[in-house]
Amino acid sequence: MDRLAMMDYLIGAIAIILVIYTAISNIYFSFKYFTYYAVLPTIIILIPLYILHRHIYKLRNAN
Repeated sequence: MDRLAMMDYLIGAIAIILVIYTAISNIYFSFKYFTYYAVLPTIIILIPLYILHRHIYKLRNAN
């Protein structure tokens, strides 16, 4: 398996962990704290991961 594929799988794993973290946080936090401590960090992390994923996808399909 090449490095780009491994990075792509790692990005997917991080995204899944963040979504699970957000879902579990919804149970424990009130809406105000849920927004500050779960949703915003997740969005801030997932947007660059998505951009990196698109870049990796383009690199993998260029070959």
